Amino acid sequence: MAGSGQVWPRVPTGGFVWCGVWQPTTTYGERDAVSYLSGLFLATGSPAVGTAPVALYTATNLVINPSLETNVTGYTNVAGVTTAGSTAQSFLGTRSILATSSVNSTVLYTRTAYVDVTAGLPYAFQYRVRMGTAKTSVFRVDAAWSTNSAATGSSGTITVTTASVTVSADSTGWALVTYLATAPAGNLSVALRAVNTGTNVASGDTWYMDAFMIEQADAIRPYFDGQHGGGQWTGTAHASTSQRTAEALGSGWAQLMPIPAMLRLDNLAADPLGGASLFVVNGALKYRNTAGTVTTLAS
Repeated sequence: MAGSGQVWPRVPTGGFVWCGVWQPTTTYGERDAVSYLSGLFLATGSPAVGTAPVALYTATNLVINPSLETNVTGYTNVAGVTTAGSTAQSFLGTRSILATSSVNSTVLYTRTAYVDVTAGLPYAFQYRVRMGTAKTSVFRVDAAWSTNSAATGSSGTITVTTASVTVSADSTGWALVTYLATAPAGNLSVALRAVNTGTNVASGDTWYMDAFMIEQADAIRPYFDGQHGGGQWTGTAHASTSQRTAEALGSGWAQLMPIPAMLRLDNLAADPLGGASLFVVNGALKYRNTAGTVTTLAS
């Protein structure tokens, strides 16, 4: 399909795939396109063509100094590690934060400033890291939840949750470290802890970090801030949150039609009309289950 149209097949019965094509008039995100087409299909129950505006989706990077382009304001270290701004390496822009260990084989972290959250909602955490010393170490994200609001977050009662997945990083390139977590009841703010687990770390070892993001979201989405990734600062550059509206759908048309199923897809969901779908975005085949979770199958 040429242009910006995206193919979106669904799995009904009878050996056919419902194939939907969304032709937007503005840029959009895959979640919005799938939601629109899913709603259109379930509303009609048959092939249909419709045109309708879709509500604007605005993403916010809650970290106020995420790419460290001017300073390292807002970042705090646990004992055993020191940090400073550096132009030696950067994932985006020209600067990053350089961490130096003064201990051996010890769990160390650098954290962002606290940001306000809403208990019960999901949050997505991410940052980039690479070693400065020519070796491999292991990193993760910890979320430090506070019972105080962001302004006094460090003074509240802190509950730390830990990502179950760790990421190895060396000095040859940037690794992405992520975590998805729901804000616990009674907590008002959170800080992202960029954790070096202490694996293969000695006093004097260094590593770089960049592109920090905390977003109220249930999936890891592409990084942005007010200078990168199509975002805009909500206040002072590199000292405020940033927002991006590139996820938004404008009005457009959608068409659904049955085509013969070329693959055996009948085991995708017990009730395939209840929300499970396959779709293609920028050449990547993705699966969306009935809970709305999107998984990339192939690209």
